[in-house]
Amino acid sequence: MFKAYYLLILCGFLCGTLYGQNSVPNGDFETYTTLPNGYAQYFKSVGWGNVNNSLAGPPFGSPDYFHASGTVGNYFGQIVANSGDAQMGFYTYHNALGDAREYVTTQLTTPLIPGQEYQLTFYLTNGFNGGYNGAADNFGVHFSVGPLTQVVDEVINVIPQIEIPGTVYHSNYWQPYVFLFTATNSADNITFGNFESDAATTITGGTRAYYFIDDIELIPTLPTMQVNSDTTLCLGESYDLNAWGDVSYAWADSLNPSSILSIDSTFTVSPLVSTTYFVYGTMDTLSVSVNVNDPPMVDLGIDTALCGGSLVLDATYAGAAYAWQDGSGNPTFTVNLAGQYSVELTLNGCTAADTIDVVYQPLSLNLGNDTLLCQGEVLTLDATSPNATYTWQDNSGNPTFDVTLPGTYWVTIDNQICTASDTIVVDFSVPEIPNLGNDTILCDGQVLVLDGTTLNGSYLWQDNTTITPTYNATQTGMYSVTVTSGACVVIDSVQVDFIVFPQIDLGPDINLCEGETLVLGTAIPGVNYTWQDGSINPTYTVSSQGIYSVEFGVGTCLGSDTINVNYTIFTVDLGPDVLLCDDATLLLDVTEPGATYLWQDNSTGVDFTVLNEGLYTVEVTVNNCSMSDAIYVSYLESPFVDLGGDRTICEDATFQLNGTGENANSYVWHDNSTLPIFEVSEEGIYSVELTNECGSYNDMVSIEMEDCNCYLYIPNTFTPDGDEFNQTIIPVSNCDFTIYEWTIYNRWGEVIFKSFDPNIGWDGVYSGKSVANDTYTYVLRYSFVDDIVEVLHGHVTVLR
Repeated sequence: MFKAYYLLILCGFLCGTLYGQNSVPNGDFETYTTLPNGYAQYFKSVGWGNVNNSLAGPPFGSPDYFHASGTVGNYFGQIVANSGDAQMGFYTYHNALGDAREYVTTQLTTPLIPGQEYQLTFYLTNGFNGGYNGAADNFGVHFSVGPLTQVVDEVINVIPQIEIPGTVYHSNYWQPYVFLFTATNSADNITFGNFESDAATTITGGTRAYYFIDDIELIPTLPTMQVNSDTTLCLGESYDLNAWGDVSYAWADSLNPSSILSIDSTFTVSPLVSTTYFVYGTMDTLSVSVNVNDPPMVDLGIDTALCGGSLVLDATYAGAAYAWQDGSGNPTFTVNLAGQYSVELTLNGCTAADTIDVVYQPLSLNLGNDTLLCQGEVLTLDATSPNATYTWQDNSGNPTFDVTLPGTYWVTIDNQICTASDTIVVDFSVPEIPNLGNDTILCDGQVLVLDGTTLNGSYLWQDNTTITPTYNATQTGMYSVTVTSGACVVIDSVQVDFIVFPQIDLGPDINLCEGETLVLGTAIPGVNYTWQDGSINPTYTVSSQGIYSVEFGVGTCLGSDTINVNYTIFTVDLGPDVLLCDDATLLLDVTEPGATYLWQDNSTGVDFTVLNEGLYTVEVTVNNCSMSDAIYVSYLESPFVDLGGDRTICEDATFQLNGTGENANSYVWHDNSTLPIFEVSEEGIYSVELTNECGSYNDMVSIEMEDCNCYLYIPNTFTPDGDEFNQTIIPVSNCDFTIYEWTIYNRWGEVIFKSFDPNIGWDGVYSGKSVANDTYTYVLRYSFVDDIVEVLHGHVTVLR
C-alpha cells in the first residue's frame, strides 16, 4: 500500500506549491464524445470507464455522466459542477441490490514512478434526491497495474491505497480532498468507489448513497534531478549519459546549448572531440563532461607472400607504447618466417592494433599429364596461386581455363615475386550418348519404358542391373543409366514422378445453426479444385443453405464429391426492458414450433409470467440450435410525501417545506411551482401533489406566524489556555431553544465535540487532550418555535 497523507483543505492552499502535469486525463470531465441524453452514459466522457465495460445500464455498475448542456435530469439531486460544466455521479451503496457497486476508472497518462511523492486532489458532493440521499463511509481510491475487473456490479475485493475516514456527507456543496502519498509501484490505472461489502459499510440518512465527483488531479511534488559523473573516452567509443529523479529531461551540448538532442532519461553519445553536455530538468540544469582522446594509428599493410628474404614491419607512432605478438616492444619487427604477426599500440589509454599474414611459398604449377577425353567432357585447367597474375596461350588472364577442344595448352603465372609455367596436350574421342528423355509426371499405375540403347555399349542402371538397355519405371524416383563404349563412359538420367490420386470427402449431409459456418475440403499440395460456383481455392466456406460440390484432380486424375447443407433459423425476442406499476404482471411468450425452453429459474414452459422485479432470461433450442434473450423488469411504486403537522414559525423568518418523496417524477404546489422544496415566508395553507407513471399523492400543512425577536451569536475564536478568560465557546441567544444539537469536526471529518445542552460549551479538549491550534468546522441544528429546525454551518479557531 502507498504511504499517504490525507488533507481536507481548499486546493488553493497547497496546490500552488506543487509541480507537475496532471496524470489523470480529462479529470474535470469537460471533454466528451457527445453530450449525455440519458443515465448510465459514463462512456461519453473521454477516457473514463466503469471497470466492467458494460454499456447496458442498471444494474450493471454504470455511472452517470452529467453536463450542463446535456439533457439528463437531476433525479439524483446534483448541483452545478465544481468548475466548468461537467461532473460524474455513481452510487457506493444500494440497499435494494445488495453488495452492488458503481466505480469510475481511467488509465493514467503516465505510470507512477516508485519512490516519487504525489498529490491527489478531487472534489465530492452528496446526492440528495430520488431515494439516493444517504451518506456512507468507505469511500476509497485504488491504484492498480492494469485495469481492475468487475463482472457485473459486485464489490471489487481489493484494499484501496487511499480511503476517506468516516462518513462522507457534503450536501449542496463541493468538498475538496487532498492526499499526499509516495508511490511503491508503477501503477497505471486509478479507480474510485466503495471496496467494502454492505456488511462493512455504514449508511446514514437514507437507504442509498450517491456521490458526484469533479476536478480530479494527480501530480508529482517537486522532483530532484541527478546525473552520472564526468568520463573520458577514446575516439569512436560511446557513453550512456543518465539522468534520474525528475519527470522530464532535455539534453543539449556546449556547441549549441539551445538545440535539444534528446528528451529521454538516457542519452548515448559518441563525440568526436571533448564535449560538455547539459540536461535541463523541470527545475534544475546539470552538466556532464566527456573528454575524448585520439587513439594511435597503425597499418602493417596487406597480407604478403614471399619467395625468400625478410620483411620489416614498421608501426612507428610518436609517443606510443608497442606490444608485438611475441611480447617485444620496439616500433619495428623483422619477419624471417611464415606466420601471423600483430602489434598493439597504446597512447593516453587508447589502443589500436593491426595484423598481417606472411607466407613463404615459391610458386609451383602443374597442369597434369597429357590427356584423352570423351567428346562433351570439359577439362578445367587450374593454375590458382595466391596474389598471382595469369597468362594463358590465348592471352586470357583467369586462374582457370576450360578445355573443350583438342590442342596444346600452357600458362605462365606471376605474383610479382616469383614466376612459373607449364604445358599440357589434350585430345578427344567421340562416344554415342544415350537419351532417356525429359523428366516426367505420371498417374499412379502407369508404366514408363526407359531406353538407353547405344551402339556397342554396356549398361549399368541406378539399381545396379546390367542385363538390358531398357528399364521399366513404375514408382517415383530418379532413374539413370551409365553406358560404357570403348574408353568413354556417358551417363543420362531422368526424374519420374507418380501422382497418387487424392481422396477428398466433403462428409455426410448436415444441418447447421444460424450464424454457423462450415469449411469444406482439404488443402493438398499440387491438387487442383473447382467448386460449384467456379471458385478454385482448396477449401470452401459455407454460410448459407444449399448443395455444394467440388471436382478435384492432379494432371489427368480427377474426382468429385457433393454435400447438402441445411440451416435451422428462428428468432427469440423478449422485447425491451420494461417498467411496471405496483402489482402488475407481464407474460413473456417465445413460442417456437418444435422447440424446447429453459428459463432463468430452470422452468421449461413456452411462456413465463413476471410477478417481481428482476432479470429474466430464456434459451430456446430447435434442432440442437440454441438462441437466448434477456429482459429486465422494474417495478415502480406510487409516490408518497409527508409535509408534517401544522406548525408556528417566527415572523420575518423563512421555512422550507420538503416535498421530496421517493419515486416522484414531478411536483406541483398550491401555487403551481414545481420544485421539491417550497420556501414559506407567510401564514397560510400549503399543499403539494407528487406524480409518477403509477399515480399521484397529495399532502397539506397549515403555517402560522408569531413574534419571536430571537437572535443567535457564535464567536469565531476562543483561547482555552488555562487563564480565566475565554476558556470555552458556546452559542448565545436571548431565546430558549426547543431543539438544540451542536457538533464540531476536525479537518479529517471526525466528531470531536457534540452537545444537546445549550448550557454546555466546548473547552478545546478531545479524548482527554487539548486539541492543536487550528480551525474547526461546526454544524448547529436548533429551533426556537415548535419543531421548525434551522441548520447553521460555521468555523471556530482555537488559539493558545
